[in-house]
Amino acid sequence: NGIFEVDPKNHVVISSNNLGEIKIEDNCVKFINEIRAMEKSQVEYTYNKISTIADIYNGSLEIYAKYPGWRFNPDSKLRKDYKELFEKELNKKIEIKVSPAGLESGYLLEKKPNLDIISVGPNHTGLHSPSESANIPSIINFYEAFKVFLSQIN
Repeated sequence: NGIFEVDPKNHVVISSNNLGEIKIEDNCVKFINEIRAMEKSQVEYTYNKISTIADIYNGSLEIYAKYPGWRFNPDSKLRKDYKELFEKELNKKIEIKVSPAGLESGYLLEKKPNLDIISVGPNHTGLHSPSESANIPSIINFYEAFKVFLSQIN
């Protein structure tokens, strides 16, 4: 559980595992984890570690959702275009963050590896915790700017 690897250049998490729930059902203890990584090999490595621990204790591993990772593209034209439009529409600076979150973007890149892909959204705090929340004005701002952006894509 926790952060496994950090990029030493920009201090961004590369891979992590979040123990989200512990359940007791039918005299069995279940641990629900969310594995996030930028590379598929890092996801597989973490699954193998958890599987080994389960084997040691006569347990098993079930996989429900396996988000493939994807790496930040510093040369993304799509991100550049989105940033310019967002800042023009809202007259605010947009914050670019790099994250190991798998999201659906990884699935898209598995099917079409040459896609220029970004992940965008409103401001959130306390992600994956009981105090998770979204900033309502940022949701409205995001929605309005995103509509304009989609209308301009060829």
